[in-house]
Amino acid sequence: MQYAVREVLGNNKFAISPRIVMHQLEKVDGELTDIEERVLKELAMGAGAREVLVYHHSVRIHAQQTSYTALKKQLCS
Repeated sequence: MQYAVREVLGNNKFAISPRIVMHQLEKVDGELTDIEERVLKELAMGAGAREVLVYHHSVRIHAQQTSYTALKKQLCS
């Protein structure tokens, strides 16, 4: 995960920390458990994220069409 974040941001020492959306690709019955959600958040935070959203819906996210703030509003409502 850290490698992927570094590849996206480059080797700039003053790069901002990214906001990351984590999505479990496997189909699960119901939702993620609290422990699974916490593990995904801690993984992203350990890689350098400043904010993490865990997306646990079955609908795929279109990264080019969906903004982070719109996705955050959708998950919070």
